[in-house]
Amino acid sequence: MRQYWYLAAALAAVSALTVYVCIKAYGAVKKRSGERNKLMERLKYENRLKAQFRGAGEQALLQAEPARLFEGVALLVSERIEKQKDINAAFDALDEALKTVYAAYYLSVDSVPALSAFFRLNGEPLTGCAVRAARLLLDEPDAETVAGEYAAFDDNNEDVSLDLQDIKRLDGLFAGVLKDGVIALRGGEYIKRNAALFAAYLLNENGPPQSTEQT
Repeated sequence: MRQYWYLAAALAAVSALTVYVCIKAYGAVKKRSGERNKLMERLKYENRLKAQFRGAGEQALLQAEPARLFEGVALLVSERIEKQKDINAAFDALDEALKTVYAAYYLSVDSVPALSAFFRLNGEPLTGCAVRAARLLLDEPDAETVAGEYAAFDDNNEDVSLDLQDIKRLDGLFAGVLKDGVIALRGGEYIKRNAALFAAYLLNENGPPQSTEQT
C-alpha cells in the first residue's frame, strides 16, 4: 500500500478542508443567528418603549427617566413620519421641537459607527436640523464638531473641503459624546421642558396646532 501514500495524504487534506469549511459555516450561521437575536431583542425593546409613551400625558412625560423618554418619544415620532408617503414633507410639517428630538435621535443612532456615517447616510432637511439640535442640546465644542462635519459634507459649501484627516479627527471627538449618552439625557430633559407640546402630539394624531417650545 506504500505506493498509495499520496492518496492517503490527499484524503487527509480533503478531510481537513471539510472540517475547516464546516467550522467556518457553523461560525457564519452562529454569527447570523446572534445578529438576528440582537435585532429581535432590539425590536422588542423599541416596542416596549413605544407602548410606554404612546398617548402619554404631560405628567407621564415629566415623571419618566430622561434617556428612556427621549428614545421612546423619538421612536413614536419616527413611526408616525414613516407611515407617510412623503417623509420629507411629513418632517417639514413637524413642530420645531419635534424635529429637534427626531433629528437628535438619528444623529445618536446613525453616528454609532462614526459621526461621518450619519452624514453619509442622510441629507437635508435632516442633517441641517441635526446641527440645530446639537447646538440646542450639546455643549458648544461638541455642537461645533457636528457643525464641522456638516460643513465638510455639504456639497453647496465651497469654502470647506472634505478633508479625510479632519473627518477622522471629528469622528473621534464625537465618539466621546455618544459614549457618555449626553444626547439621550439632554434630549429627555428637553422633552420635559416642552412636556405640554409633546403630550399634545402624542395624544393627537396631527400634533399640537401651535408651538410653545422652551429651549
